[in-house]
Amino acid sequence: MRSNKKKKIIIASEIFPPDIGGPATYAYKLADELASQGFGVSVLTYGNPKNKPQIANCKLKIVNRKIPLPFRYWIYAWKLLNMSKGADVIYAQGPLSAGWSAMTVKKITGIRLVVKIVGDQAWERARQFGLTDALLDEFQTQKTSGKIARIQKIQREVLKSSDDIITVSQWFKGVVVRWGIDSGKINVIHNAVEIDSKFKSQNPNLDLDGDVILTVARLTKWKGINTLIALMPELLEKNPGFKLVIVGEGPEKENLKSQISNLKLEDKVVMTGKLTREEICVYYRRAMMFILNSGYENWSHVLVEAMNFGVPVIASREGGNPETVRDGVDGLIVGYNDKQGIKNAIFRILDDAEFRNNLAINAKRRVEEYTFDDMVDLTKRVLFG
Repeated sequence: MRSNKKKKIIIASEIFPPDIGGPATYAYKLADELASQGFGVSVLTYGNPKNKPQIANCKLKIVNRKIPLPFRYWIYAWKLLNMSKGADVIYAQGPLSAGWSAMTVKKITGIRLVVKIVGDQAWERARQFGLTDALLDEFQTQKTSGKIARIQKIQREVLKSSDDIITVSQWFKGVVVRWGIDSGKINVIHNAVEIDSKFKSQNPNLDLDGDVILTVARLTKWKGINTLIALMPELLEKNPGFKLVIVGEGPEKENLKSQISNLKLEDKVVMTGKLTREEICVYYRRAMMFILNSGYENWSHVLVEAMNFGVPVIASREGGNPETVRDGVDGLIVGYNDKQGIKNAIFRILDDAEFRNNLAINAKRRVEEYTFDDMVDLTKRVLFG
């Protein structure tokens, strides 16, 4: 324990509670766990200084997110420079708004830098602004310009300047290698999914009948939710008891609502909007099956959460999904937006109770491989060598 106390880490985060989302939760839980083990932990993040969360045994500093760019980044870098005195390592949660500042501090001080990367922000921005319709793999071969090209350049520069890199799937490691990054310093560490026992034993209290097909996703074009809605008339011919539940918010919300209305599916498709983690867990327990028809997925928290609850899962053959789900063993893998493949998978789970039960049992066993303790231990090895 004494040796741990000599090790000091700065977690340079882009978001942090009370902000919601996987990266915020990850940064908080990692900081809390390392502090509890005796490491010296400091956290720097963007947020609202008036809404500062409490985290035991950690020093937390916040840069006001309302400060205009590029001043916000420079203030972040200055604070990070001051915090770096006596620290052993900076762990940047992303290569842009945290990573750029961390790289700048590394160049000044020589401090060890580890960067976590879970996605291509250039591609995400290009999709967001309608500059490309390509999925991520195809996008890597496209020529870019302007802001998107600058984001790509910054991502590569930060990753090349880092001492080590952490990502969450072998698939995305391959993407980063294609950027010209040394594969030897890219470490694949799957995120852990923790679900409290009280959620596992909680009885659902939902005014929701029928055989629930559940999907949980940000409502973007590449999540393929429009395909699931389009399939519902055919699915209902086979089983009128089906009900599609869509959990999430996003830019495609109004388009999806219009699609539901045009197909007259208001009684058969439910859009819940954004839910708390506790509420989503109740929906997992109510679902007959879970579908993730995504054109891009690095390592899906919601997929593993559904498996943890023993929900039979159907996932697209994209990104890191095939690393998580073994086809026919603990879930089913189908082509992205493959309507016939998705329909066949749904009917197989519906019609074969023994198969459905085996998928659920194997899925719960699979999730046991993604423990929080293992994730922390592997991360410590990378951070401190």
